[in-house]
Amino acid sequence: EVQGGSGWQCLGKLLIQVGKVDKAEELYRTLLKQKATTREEAIYYHQLGCIKDQQANYPKALEFYERALTMKKSIFPANDPELATSYNNIGLVYSKMGDHSKALAFYDQALVIRQTTLPADHPHLAASYNSIATAHDNLGDYGRA
Repeated sequence: EVQGGSGWQCLGKLLIQVGKVDKAEELYRTLLKQKATTREEAIYYHQLGCIKDQQANYPKALEFYERALTMKKSIFPANDPELATSYNNIGLVYSKMGDHSKALAFYDQALVIRQTTLPADHPHLAASYNSIATAHDNLGDYGRA
């Protein structure tokens, strides 16, 4: 099920879900060329980051995720869950690249936001704890994992 956003945004998400990432990338790049709000551009860059992440093009995924994060910081409060999602995704990419220290730093930023905005039993909060534990494990810091 694809929810949220405009019809074009939903189409892009659906294309990603069914494995048509090249078509989704083409759609998001086309949408970026049109007049869009900062919020819409942040969504498109985030989705392009997801696509590049799926394609294992991690440097490009980071570029898109970081661009989306910069835009989100300009329109959302510092503790907005949208920022936590970006921090978490950037951490995931760093983890896939083997840079677990950088991943941990981004996971920590996501956790701080999620602890202040989500209930204690929320699955995103649990995912943050898991990501942090995995990063510590990958760093050999088993006591903190």
